Amino acid sequence: MSSRTQRYISVIGLLLFLWVGSFFAQPGDARTRTPPLTSEIAFVSNRRGNEDVYLLQPRRSQPLNLTNHPADDATASWSPDGQFIAFRSFRNGDAEIYRMNADGTNQVNLTKTPGGDTSPAWSPDGRRIVFSSDRTGNDEIYVMDADGSNPINLTNNRASDRFPEWSPDGRFIAFTTDRDGDREIYVMNADGSNPINLTNNPEDDIHPAWSPDGYFIAFSSTRNGIAEIFTLDLETGELFRLSNHPGRDAGPAWSPDGSKIAFHSNRDGNFEIYVMNADGSNPIRYTRNMGFDGFPAWRPPLPKPPENPG
Repeated sequence: MSSRTQRYISVIGLLLFLWVGSFFAQPGDARTRTPPLTSEIAFVSNRRGNEDVYLLQPRRSQPLNLTNHPADDATASWSPDGQFIAFRSFRNGDAEIYRMNADGTNQVNLTKTPGGDTSPAWSPDGRRIVFSSDRTGNDEIYVMDADGSNPINLTNNRASDRFPEWSPDGRFIAFTTDRDGDREIYVMNADGSNPINLTNNPEDDIHPAWSPDGYFIAFSSTRNGIAEIFTLDLETGELFRLSNHPGRDAGPAWSPDGSKIAFHSNRDGNFEIYVMNADGSNPIRYTRNMGFDGFPAWRPPLPKPPENPG
């Protein structure tokens, strides 16, 4: 065999090796590059045609369908002890708030009203659930006991008030409202008093999410022309842009330890679940299908079992 032929075969072999390597190392490929999650993430997906609440688990290759119902189920929120999930469902004809066990069993309707109830969020002590409802004609922020009793209107405003989120200490509620003409992030006391505009700019700011330490709020904003993830330092008022991509990024959710932020993005063609560091670095894709995957919610740490005194 001539030296020229040997060089030719060597080059072909190298190219083949590189091609095969690239095939098995696509960005976000769970086999080679995607690190395991540190906690479970509930999210919404219509990968089977209708919306259901699914669960991403650290050592499971495929997400688990928790609601598995022909009606649309969405907007999952964990109880602070990680034992229950509140979610919105259309299974009774209109949007209602349901509660289920963390494994999807025992799904119970909490609201049972003719209006649309959505966007539930548990209080840090687990005793109450805040949510959005149009039962009086427009979207308002309500709070009820965790069993669905004693609903109270907190906002009572002609605008649309949605996506409420408790502060980690339970003293405040952040929410999205269009009472100033465009959608802004407001914060109010937990009893609905003293609403304050935090974002105050001409573009849309939505989906507030408190950091576990209560010092930051992450949200999605179109202030730079397309939806991106930002964080607001509540002490200094400083704003940080975390994502910078031609795709739309929304629905941020902090990990329990505050080191990561999950969100949904269509940067790869359709909406998928991503996780990035809390400073915006190293975004990693965790779902991969042709349906919509969005609105992630991290599972809180489970309570430690009591120690055996013996």
